[in-house]
Amino acid sequence: MTFYPPFIYLGALVVGLIVDLIVNIRILPEDISIVLGVLFLIIAPLLIFWAHNSTYFLARKNKAHEIENIKVHHFRRGPYKFSRNPIYLGLVFLVLGFSLLINSIFIFFALIIAFIFVHTYILPREEKFLKDTYGEDYLEYREAVRTWL
Repeated sequence: MTFYPPFIYLGALVVGLIVDLIVNIRILPEDISIVLGVLFLIIAPLLIFWAHNSTYFLARKNKAHEIENIKVHHFRRGPYKFSRNPIYLGLVFLVLGFSLLINSIFIFFALIIAFIFVHTYILPREEKFLKDTYGEDYLEYREAVRTWL
C-alpha cells in the first residue's frame, strides 16, 4: 500500500482538529501561539515552493531519460543543500503552524504521529528507490546532507 505524505499530514490535521473540537485544551498563551502559528504558516509554503522549484532540473532530466548524467551536485539545489526532505519539512511546518494558530495540542500530537510514520515507513522506501536509481551519487549526497535539518 502506498501512502501519499501530503495526505498523511492532512489526515493528522483533520484528526487533531476533530479531537480538539471535542476536547478543548490550550497549550500556550494566545498571543504567543498566534504569532508562532502565523510565522510557521508563512515559512511552510515558501519552503515547499522553493523545494519544488529546485527539483525542476531533476524532473526534466528524468523525463529526458538522462538519469545516468545526474551527479551529486544536482541533488544539492535550493533547500536540498540543507535537508533531504524540505517538502516534507514544509508540510510539518504547515501543520505545526495550524496547531499553533488555533493552539491545539491534539493537532500537535497527531503531527508527531504523522511525522514518525513518514520517517519510519515512507522515507526508507523513498531512499531505497533513490539509491537504486541514482547509485553512488545519491549515497554521497545522503552522507553529506541531513534527513530533516
